[in-house]
Amino acid sequence: MDYLINLTKDNIQQVVDTSMQKMVVLAFWAQQQPESVQMLQTLEHLANSQGGRFILAKVDCETELEIANYFQIQNVPTTLILDKGRPIDGFAGAQSQEQISDLLDKHLPP
Repeated sequence: MDYLINLTKDNIQQVVDTSMQKMVVLAFWAQQQPESVQMLQTLEHLANSQGGRFILAKVDCETELEIANYFQIQNVPTTLILDKGRPIDGFAGAQSQEQISDLLDKHLPP
């Protein structure tokens, strides 16, 4: 599986299954929210620079409302860390690249 994917209701089960072996970061965003687009770009940069240490699953809340509702997303951007099929950490709102790296390092193997 590629480490940058667009999450849809068609592939969500595959992503949840993948989280049994590898950490998945869910990035909830919406095109109409510039802050969430910027946050998504930061997460994509981190995913690329980390070379596949985690999978970044991008959720467009404008088209994948069911997924956003399932995870009870109230605002975008929201970022969740999925491990073994369950959210274990995350944050709402924008964070700096350094803050995100610190959070990921807390959960990811070196």
